[in-house]
Amino acid sequence: MRFAGPRLHSAFAAMTVRLPPLWLLLRSIGGAFALSQVVVNHTVVFGTTSPSVNGLELFLGLPYATPPLGPQRFKPVSLLPFSGPTFNASQFGPACLQLNPTTEISEDCLTLNVYRSAKSSRAKGLPVLVWVHGGDFVAGSGSQYDGSQIVARAAERRSPILFVSINYRLGPVGFPIGADATAEKSLNLGLKDQLVALEWINKHIGFFGGDPSKVTLWGESAGAHSVDIHLYGTSLKKYARAGILESTYWDPQYGPDHNLDNWVSFMKGPNVSADDLLAGWAAAANDLAFNPVIDGPGGVLPDLPSKLVPRSRIPVIVGSCKDEGTLFTPQDVDSTAPIREWIISHSTPSPSGPEALAKAADRLLELYPNVAALGAPFGTGNETFGLNSQFKRWAAIWGDFSLEAHIRELRHLISSLGNMPLYGYQFADADAEFLDIGQAPRSLGVAHATDLPYIFGSGATPLGDLKTPSAQALSTQMMDYWISFVVTLNPNDGLGSKRRDALEGIHNVEQERTPAERDGLREHRGQLAGGEDWVYFQKRVTTPSYKRHTPCPIVQSTLAPNPHLQPPTHSSTTLTSHTMSGKVSGKSKSGKAAGSGGDGKAQSRSSKAGLQFPVGRIHRLLKKGNYAQRVGAGAPVYLAAVLEYLAAEILELAGNAARDNKKHRIVPRHLQLAIRNDEELGKLLGSVVISQGGVVPHIDAALLPTATGKKGKGGASQEA
Repeated sequence: MRFAGPRLHSAFAAMTVRLPPLWLLLRSIGGAFALSQVVVNHTVVFGTTSPSVNGLELFLGLPYATPPLGPQRFKPVSLLPFSGPTFNASQFGPACLQLNPTTEISEDCLTLNVYRSAKSSRAKGLPVLVWVHGGDFVAGSGSQYDGSQIVARAAERRSPILFVSINYRLGPVGFPIGADATAEKSLNLGLKDQLVALEWINKHIGFFGGDPSKVTLWGESAGAHSVDIHLYGTSLKKYARAGILESTYWDPQYGPDHNLDNWVSFMKGPNVSADDLLAGWAAAANDLAFNPVIDGPGGVLPDLPSKLVPRSRIPVIVGSCKDEGTLFTPQDVDSTAPIREWIISHSTPSPSGPEALAKAADRLLELYPNVAALGAPFGTGNETFGLNSQFKRWAAIWGDFSLEAHIRELRHLISSLGNMPLYGYQFADADAEFLDIGQAPRSLGVAHATDLPYIFGSGATPLGDLKTPSAQALSTQMMDYWISFVVTLNPNDGLGSKRRDALEGIHNVEQERTPAERDGLREHRGQLAGGEDWVYFQKRVTTPSYKRHTPCPIVQSTLAPNPHLQPPTHSSTTLTSHTMSGKVSGKSKSGKAAGSGGDGKAQSRSSKAGLQFPVGRIHRLLKKGNYAQRVGAGAPVYLAAVLEYLAAEILELAGNAARDNKKHRIVPRHLQLAIRNDEELGKLLGSVVISQGGVVPHIDAALLPTATGKKGKGGASQEA
């Protein structure tokens, strides 16, 4: 998942050698410049100050591993301790080998950078945020992302942290394949570099004031994918207590022999020069992809991820941007054929065989019809931006196929574990169109990576500056969510900017919108959706597979322990406030209906279980059919929870369908769309007839709400 953009700091232009040790000159003339310094073991490390934010100390270009040069080019590296009396850490190290670099590159590139507030120079035990850059495992560097504003914001809100960015090997030297690489344990070298960097941080961050037991590993795109993969191993838990995954994507499905013929014809051996290696890489760029592979027992990824479960069970944030697929979709597409070809080529070889794959591709195309209003960028109606409507169709497929489907599956998997705190979000700021790569105006929407300038701050990433005061306000809030998570493992700790509590369901900032802009945005908001044009939060983790206009939460997705209820294993059952309403039902031990004017002490089983669904009614139906003898006494509560989750899922997707059709209420047609466009619901309810009266037929009357009767009429139930 690569993106391109202007370099952030022109001061870090291409260089062939390190600058002279400026700190020696400053010390000799006794200038007014206060130099940052840290003593690491017996080495005095001299840093610099941030060029973008006052009051910050930076220690740059710190080598963390043995240089992978010469015969070590395709070998795992080991930890590199400091040596010598002093070290000049006043400038970034070179980026790792890559095509079209924006700064100096070198094979001797395994360095990291530490940012801290000058006010924290004497502090100890600070939380540490470690950044892993994206770039499709072929581009990028730690120096492209300036962590100064994050560190400054953390200090401003009196919850200081350290920020660390790292380099790791990319392309053919980071992800070699073949028998030799397998035999020498040289697969996934870039991922192994990241683990060595974490080991260095674990051993040395204390000298900078950090706490090695309070490390959060954060990545975006390929960086998030790296964190994703590390979750399956045990090493990550040794070095990090939390993770943040922004726009992670599908898991590796290939072994080390995939595309081997192209690799053999490309590779000439470890002794070829770096220039020749880059030239060969450029010539073979269309035939070779450099990505993580399954590296077998003892490796970083020992098996297909579908056969594994996360072994580093740490709290995580997992989220995405609203229109993930638009950035990568060719804008000249005008038919179904290239879309189908892309689906098949990106799924080959299929474990089920080519025939099954072809059928699956055709089914996928059926689920994503060529209807502009259903395509990406989402929420733009029939607008096609001067392009063929197939662009929006393919962009929707691309985003869901490559990113959102995996993100949803990962959330389900983590939720099912029960002991791995999970938070989710979706970024959807209408102002977040930064990239200018010759695309049709406004056609990218809220594209892949456009959340980065908000979290790092304006001008701190290759994507450029934030455009409006409202975007600046949102940036501060998003920084606060991330900082809160790093410090307390809870993004909703209430520190920093005023942020609505997650339980309120909606977070909205519109102060810089004109009335016309606000009205235009509201056209895409249904009553049930509780919509938001930027970021908003709800308590249920699952991202709807219907077109996503409503973001997911920065809220904990798992239920608090409840002695009466265990949630379904595949997802959380916690509901948004707008999904269900009404009084709980059931009877107390005295026989009085709950909520019907008793002494206030009686509590129904629905209330005890934290449910809106009427457990008592379900219990009576089960008892009537003698099902309880077979499924156990706790079945009514559990079944009520399952039904409540199912109702919430359908209503949320139907609400999105209503919004797509610019309706303010859900009608049966929207329920049909919701069920048919969701794979899981389609399997479960695909053959159910939904009548135009809005009720699914054949539901026992005992499960339907009773009409509210007037006082004095036969003691009719007053349940809503």
